[in-house]
Amino acid sequence: MPRWRKHSVFGDGPRVRLDRNGRARFKFLLRAHRRANRLTADQVDVAEVLESALGDDGRLDLAHATIAERALCHVATVKRALVRLRDIGLIDWTRRLVRGPDTGWRCEQTSNAYVLRTPACEAHVARPVKKISISCCRPPIAEPTSAETIAAQAALAQWQAEMEARLLARRSGGPVPAF
Repeated sequence: MPRWRKHSVFGDGPRVRLDRNGRARFKFLLRAHRRANRLTADQVDVAEVLESALGDDGRLDLAHATIAERALCHVATVKRALVRLRDIGLIDWTRRLVRGPDTGWRCEQTSNAYVLRTPACEAHVARPVKKISISCCRPPIAEPTSAETIAAQAALAQWQAEMEARLLARRSGGPVPAF
């Protein structure tokens, strides 16, 4: 029997509505984290199951077994994916507790109440990020040296001359030079 822990509530738990733009932003963030290899395909599948099950009133309280069934993966994979998604800052959850007639004075967990997050940048992530770096700003770019600038301008001029020669050859109907 699990004990009552912090981040647990009696009742429905938090509900955060996401409109169409919020859902699109959540999906965009999923794809961005997947491209950056911060999320695996299974973790993205779990997040998409959560997003598809989100009610209009913000209710999202699926059991791990239900998520696993819909994402076509194992329950242990779902648990690892949920922790990873929370570490990145895309979801958060609260344990939902009840006191039933069969449990007496003891609490029993019914499910988790999940909340989908769409942080704008690292400063908006609720929990500290572990072992990854999320940056909403690009690192500063070093100024090119004068030699690099001259070399780039020369390469650009050469490319421009080659393209003009090819276009002139195509217009005149002659053979196109290969450079």
